[in-house]
Amino acid sequence: MSADASAGEAEADRELIITRSFDAPARLLFEAWSKPEHLKKWFGPVGYPVTMCEMDFRKGGQWRAAMTGPTGKQQTPFGGE
Repeated sequence: MSADASAGEAEADRELIITRSFDAPARLLFEAWSKPEHLKKWFGPVGYPVTMCEMDFRKGGQWRAAMTGPTGKQQTPFGGE
């Protein structure tokens, strides 16, 4: 889709919300998502482990991660703020 095609759409029309319930304490889930050593153990598809992960949970902080595929080449990092 071109940038012009989405220009007239409301942001909510392009939003995808996925919800999942876990039978675990919130503290444990927060640690699994917020600590690189835990995230590296479970995030990503089989064969593409997270090999680089940085987390900064301060206000305005950023996170980024990268997976490495079967070829051994690290993929382009992804992240957010």
